[in-house]
Amino acid sequence: MDLNWMWGDYVRSSREIADMYPVEYQRMFSRVSGSSQYVTSYPFVAMSTNVTSGNVGLSLGIPLTSPRIVRFYYNSICKLLYASVNIGISTISATPNKAWFDLVLYKLDKLETTVGGISAPTPYPFGNAPYGYYQRYPQLFTRRIPPSEEGIWIAFSDVSTIPNITDFGFGVLELGADHQINFAKANGIKGFRYLSEPYARHGLI
Repeated sequence: MDLNWMWGDYVRSSREIADMYPVEYQRMFSRVSGSSQYVTSYPFVAMSTNVTSGNVGLSLGIPLTSPRIVRFYYNSICKLLYASVNIGISTISATPNKAWFDLVLYKLDKLETTVGGISAPTPYPFGNAPYGYYQRYPQLFTRRIPPSEEGIWIAFSDVSTIPNITDFGFGVLELGADHQINFAKANGIKGFRYLSEPYARHGLI
């Protein structure tokens, strides 16, 4: 049975949701220290109806201020949009024996696209999810680098070996070595130290 709902995989791809057989719609990648642990590709997911120009949609997300290893799904049999979150507790943490996570559920506000003066439901609900996310967390998307100082992000390269480096418009260098800091500053490039992700650290329990 066609439920007349669309699942948004990413900004240019959507799938029709059907309950004829068990399907868990999701969009993930296995980027947790090279392991088989899957995480959601984006901090939000989106789905919407595909019936009329007055269609509605929902987005489920996790605030970037409360990062967690999370997976978002829609189960076509249970008709359930849900999140699976990895949490753990410890007696020696800053908050002993406590763990939490935050989620946000919101209606998608911009679901129409207009071409040639004709409005129609957008076929890509995911493209509308960021709009509502930015509205709810504007402080997370504040421009902190003046436009005149913006540029290309370059990572893990010794930029001191590049001739005429100012020709390439580099703005940010993801540093891997201390000696690159002064060179980057002298050439108007902001340096950011690379730190390993918390989940890349392993210890005995």
